[in-house]
This record gives sequence, C-alpha cells and structure tokens, in this order.
Amino acid sequence: MLFFLNLFSFAETDFDPQKLFHVLEESNAYRDMRLGQGIPNISREAYEKAAKGNIVTGIQSVSGYKERIAWGVAVLKAPMKEFWASINDGEQHAGKTPVSFAKVIVGEPCLDKRQMMMILPVPVMTDRWWIIQTSINTKMKRASQGRVREMSWVNIPNADEASLTASLQAKVKDKHLVDFTRGAWFVLQLDDEHVLGEYHTWASGSDHVPASITESLVLASIVKTMRVMEAHAATTPLRCLGKMP
Repeated sequence: MLFFLNLFSFAETDFDPQKLFHVLEESNAYRDMRLGQGIPNISREAYEKAAKGNIVTGIQSVSGYKERIAWGVAVLKAPMKEFWASINDGEQHAGKTPVSFAKVIVGEPCLDKRQMMMILPVPVMTDRWWIIQTSINTKMKRASQGRVREMSWVNIPNADEASLTASLQAKVKDKHLVDFTRGAWFVLQLDDEHVLGEYHTWASGSDHVPASITESLVLASIVKTMRVMEAHAATTPLRCLGKMP
C-alpha cells in the first residue's frame, strides 16, 4: 500500500521539473549502491509536486513487517556541501527538530559510524528513546564525485539503560526504548544552490495508540525536519563542514 500527503505550507522553491527528472535519471546509476534499509518507492507524481516547492510525504507498507515506512521528498534551497554538513550534525538538531535530546556516545560528531542516543517527546504516548549507528556511503560519494550522497542509520541491537552513563540513564528513566528503527537521507545535487532531499524513517510504533495517529505525527515531523535541515545549512559556522567522509 502506498499513498502520499502534500503539505503546502512551505511552498517556496519552484524548480524546473525537466532538470529535476534529468538529475533523477542520472542518479539511477547510484541507487543500487544504497546502504539504507527500507528504501521507499517514490512516485513520479511526488517528484513533480516537490519540484513545485512542496514537501511531499507518504506511508509505505513492507511485506512481512507491521512497521511501515514514512518518507518525505523535497527540493531544498541549500548547496550540497552545506546541506551535507547540516544533516550530519545530529547533536545540533535537538530542540529544532522533534528530537529534544541528541548525544554522540561512541565515536565523534559528524564522523562515520558514530553512535548517538536520542530522545523524542511524543504527545499522547510515552516519550521514546533509542541509540542508533550512522553509516556514510563513501563509495557512492566517490563514484558520483560528490553529487549523490547517503547517510543511513540503524538502531543498536540490545541497547539498554545499563550501557549509558548515570546522567544519561536519568534522562531516559520512564521512557520507552525503541527497539526497531531504520532510516536514511539520500541527497542529490541539483545545482549550486539546490538539492533534492529524500528522507525516510522506519520504526516501531506503540501498541496502545492507533497507527493512524502515530503516522500522522511522524509525517508532520518529517516536514519539520526537512525544513530545519534546510535552514541549518545556512548557519555559520557549520561544525561538520569539511569533516565528514
């Protein structure tokens, strides 16, 4: 099952759809190199609406899983290098995106294979927390000469409070540990001032709240996250600029 939701409140960037589809066609050579799990199928119609300045979101079922994928696609006004620095600076996203807390606990901010603990306040439900490990697709970046990039993540299996410091344990007390989450950013350089961002998240929900409510919250969070990353790319200085693989 596949459907999408158009959100028009931030219709700002109107991009030449022919140029967009030309870049999409070129990107097909790199999509088989993707590391992310649960990659959604995004329709031509969704890309057309993205070219008109909309953030387009949708939900996709996955055979054999109760968890469904939430995705978003948008043309964003940001140079590739700055946008790449923006999405890789997870600690700086806290309080701006729906995530309220983010801390690198293994590795270093901005770098590959970093592990990060995150907390997400959720209306109606118990607040959620998880630990993820990121993967930066260096092979794709090299092959495309930096024009196509991917950053993906998966949760650390068997994570628990005992693995955290005392101060971090206090932060997750009485919060629900998310034991299944996957996702990725897939970014295409459109020109010197624009990128196409494809974002998806695939995570377990709550057994006590209808999936329709949970998914509506996730779709809204995707829209907010994409706009925050676009805005963050324009900040100075960018902590991750030039540091990521």
